[in-house]
Amino acid sequence: MKVLTMKNYKPPVIAKFILSFFLNHSHPEEMLGDYNEIYMDIYKRKGFVIARLWYCLQIIIAIPPYFKNSIYWSSVMFKNYLKIACRNLLRQKTYSAINITGLSIGITSFLFIMLYILYNLSYDNFHKNSDSIYRIATVGKIAGSTIEVATVPAPMGPKLAEDFPEEGVPGPKPGSRMMGVPLRSWQCRLPRSH
Repeated sequence: MKVLTMKNYKPPVIAKFILSFFLNHSHPEEMLGDYNEIYMDIYKRKGFVIARLWYCLQIIIAIPPYFKNSIYWSSVMFKNYLKIACRNLLRQKTYSAINITGLSIGITSFLFIMLYILYNLSYDNFHKNSDSIYRIATVGKIAGSTIEVATVPAPMGPKLAEDFPEEGVPGPKPGSRMMGVPLRSWQCRLPRSH
C-alpha cells in the first residue's frame, strides 16, 4: 500500500506559480494556502488526475477577473492622471504654453527633417533599374577656378553608349541635359571635334 505524505499532496509548482500571478487578492499566499488544502482534499478523495485538473481549472477561472480588474484600474489611473494634468495646465498657464509650444515645434521639426531625408533617399527610386542610374558632370576650369556642372554636350550620350554597351546607356532625351542621379563616376575622354 502506498503511503501518502505531504510531498504527494503538493500541487504542481508551475501551476501554483501561474495561479499566484493571476490571483486578485491583497494576500495571495493566504489564497494559495486555501487552494492547497482543497487540492489535498480532492487528491485524497478522488485521486491525482482529478486534483490536477481541478487546480488547472482554478487557473483558467482566475484569468478573466485578473484582466478585468487590470483594465478597470488602468482606466481609473489614466482618468486620475488626466485630471491632474488638466488641473496643472489650468493652474500654470504660462509654463504650460511654453512647454506645449516647445513640444509642438520639436515634433514639427522632426517630421519636416524626416520628410526631407525620405525624399532625398527615395529620389529616382521609382525607376525600374534605379541602381543603374548615373549623373554625368562636366568639370572644367574658368579663370583659374574649377567648376563642376551637371550638363554635358549632346554627343556624350552616343559616345557613352558606344564605350559602355554593357551599361545600356540610353543617351540624353531631346531638350534635356540630365541623365540621372550620382551613384558612380566614370572618367572617359571624348575626342575633340574641330
